[in-house]
Amino acid sequence: LEDSSYSLLIPDSSFFDIYGNTNDTLLYRISIAGKKDYGSLEFTVKLPETIENTVLYLNDSRDKVLAKRQIKGSATVTFPLLEPGKYSISLLLDEDGNGRWSSGMILKNRQPEQVIKFGKEVEIRANWVVQESWEL
Repeated sequence: LEDSSYSLLIPDSSFFDIYGNTNDTLLYRISIAGKKDYGSLEFTVKLPETIENTVLYLNDSRDKVLAKRQIKGSATVTFPLLEPGKYSISLLLDEDGNGRWSSGMILKNRQPEQVIKFGKEVEIRANWVVQESWEL
């Protein structure tokens, strides 16, 4: 259940290893956050008709990819249950439609697929729905 706390007690000498060693008493406290402790992002991408396949990336403040959504044409994408903090958005123009970044090929005279970053960081707050839009 959300907004709950639990305790796990493992008494002394509950576990033995192959050498006869035992554990000490262990107490673990676990708390479950509620939906009100998270925020959501509704992100609208408006693309020209010439761009069909794209991949939208949600990155944390260290630029680590947290989520990705493959979209075709203009769309609104929702990222629910995000921890409060700052996030960045990037968009991959997926020319070959494989759902991931492809490097270029010199022999085929093909450039690497282009990745475009959204111009600002998005700040998510607890119990908020942040709405952003991006027109290319």
